[in-house]
Amino acid sequence: MGDMEQDNENNKETMIEQLAQAFVELEARNGASEDKVQWVEIKQHFFDLEMLLNKKNEELQAKEREYEEKQLETNTLLSQRKAAVTSKEQDLLDRLQELKDAAVASIVQARPNHETTPLEFVYDGENKDDKVNSSPEDSPYKSGEKSEGVATE
Repeated sequence: MGDMEQDNENNKETMIEQLAQAFVELEARNGASEDKVQWVEIKQHFFDLEMLLNKKNEELQAKEREYEEKQLETNTLLSQRKAAVTSKEQDLLDRLQELKDAAVASIVQARPNHETTPLEFVYDGENKDDKVNSSPEDSPYKSGEKSEGVATE
């Protein structure tokens, strides 16, 4: 980039010299004019423009550095917040897993208390077919009443 700046500087000097020669020729052709512009004034004008552009360039570079610093600070803050959110999510997931495990353990502990006991076959020696023998007289319902009760229920 140094070579490029050197070339720009050389081109600028060459252009200023060419402008000076053109101005001298123009002045010689016009002769003595009342509202004539001096070469020194033109040269000073271009020098002032160059200084103004350099100042603006420096301001822009300072703003660019400031922007980059703020961007770096913002990225750091965002990564910290992301890590905090990730940590909180993991804590909540761990807590949820603990609650699930506790619920499963409670269910496992309570299950024996709520299980239905299977019907046991009692053999009293009278029934040879190993079938349950129940007579209609033993039933609290008469056969007709039983079917009506079932139907109405």
